[in-house]
Amino acid sequence: MRTFTFSCFLLGALASAEVALAQSPPPAPPTVVEKVGGSNTKGKTEAVALDDEEDDEEDRPEGWTPGIEIGVGFSVLQSRGVVGMQDGFTIALGGVIDADLEFNEGIHEWRNGLRLEAGVTRSPSLDEFEKSNDALEFETQYLLHALELFGPYVRGGMNTTMFPGVDTEPKAVTYVVTNLDGTRTTSIGTSLALTDPFAPFTFREGLGVFAQPIEEEPIAIEVKAGLGAEQTIAGGIAILDDAATPEVEAKELGDTYMIGAEAVADIWGFFDTEKRVSYSIGADILVPFKTNDLAAGDQRSLLELTSVLIDAGLNAKIFDWASLTYKFGVLREPLLVDKWQVTNSLLLTVGGVFGSKAPEPPKPPCACTKPAAPTINTK
Repeated sequence: MRTFTFSCFLLGALASAEVALAQSPPPAPPTVVEKVGGSNTKGKTEAVALDDEEDDEEDRPEGWTPGIEIGVGFSVLQSRGVVGMQDGFTIALGGVIDADLEFNEGIHEWRNGLRLEAGVTRSPSLDEFEKSNDALEFETQYLLHALELFGPYVRGGMNTTMFPGVDTEPKAVTYVVTNLDGTRTTSIGTSLALTDPFAPFTFREGLGVFAQPIEEEPIAIEVKAGLGAEQTIAGGIAILDDAATPEVEAKELGDTYMIGAEAVADIWGFFDTEKRVSYSIGADILVPFKTNDLAAGDQRSLLELTSVLIDAGLNAKIFDWASLTYKFGVLREPLLVDKWQVTNSLLLTVGGVFGSKAPEPPKPPCACTKPAAPTINTK
C-alpha cells in the first residue's frame, strides 16, 4: 500500500513538472558581448561569434604570419623588316622577391615588409643589357590598438638600389655635369657612370596616430598623421636633360635631410573572395619645417620642398605559380632632384607564393546542418 501511494505521488510530481516547464517562458537569447574571437566578431552574439570563429579568419590573426612571393619574368621580341622598328632582338629579364612578416598579440601589431626588384633590357639600338628596374625597399611599423581601429604608431624604412647606374646612349653625346660647388664638368662619350650600388640610400621615420575607418576584405582604409623625418645619403649623378639643348645635362647629388609633418593614406583590398586579384593605393606626404642648408641662391619655400610619394598596384594571380602585376609610382624629392619621377611597370612573373601571399583556397561545401542562430539587432 505504501509503495502504491509513493508511486502515485511520484507520477503526480512528474506531471506537475511537465506542466510547469510547458508554461515557463523560453530561455533568453544569447547576450551581446564586447568581443569574442577577435575584431571580426565584435558586436555579435556569443552563439554567432563561436560559429564565426570556426568559419572565418580574423582580421589580425594572433602570432606570426609570414608570406613570400618569388618570381622571374622573361620576354623576347624579334623583328625584321617591320616598318617603324629596328631589326634585331629585344630581350627583357626581371625578378622580384616580395616578403611580409606580421605579428599580432592582443592590442599589439607589428608589420615588416621587404621587396627586391631587378630587371634588364637589351634592344636593337643598344648592343648591351641596360638596367630597367632596380629597387630594394624595407619597412617596419608598430601599431598599438588602444582602440580597435585607433591608436599610436611608429615606423621606419629605407629604400635604395642594388646595382650601379649608367646612362647609355646609342651614339656619342656631350655630357654637362653641374657639381655641388657650382662648377661644370664636360665630357663626350656613349655612356656616363651615374651611381654606385646602394646609392642613393634613403631612410624614413615617423610617429603619430593612426585610424582604420574601414577594415574589410573588399576594401581597407588606413590613415596616419604625425611627425616624420627623411635622410638621404646621396653620392652619384642624376640626369636632368630637358631635351632643349643638344647636350645631356646632369647634376651631382648631395646628402639631404628634412623633418616635418607627415600624412599617410593607404587603401587596399581584394576583388574576389579567393584573394587572387588584389589592389593597393598609397600616398605619403612630408611637409618639412627643417631641412639641410640650401645652395646659395635657392629661395624655395618649405612648402615647395614637400616630399611626395604616390603608388598604386594591381596584382592578378593567373595560376598559383604565375601572376601579372602592374605598378604605377610618382615620386617627388625636391631636395635631391627637383622634378616629378614617374614609373610604370607591367610584369608577368612565374614563381612560387607561400604563406599569407598565397591565394585563399575555396572553402569546401559543408554537409552538416546547423540550427539557425537567433539574430539580434545590435545597432
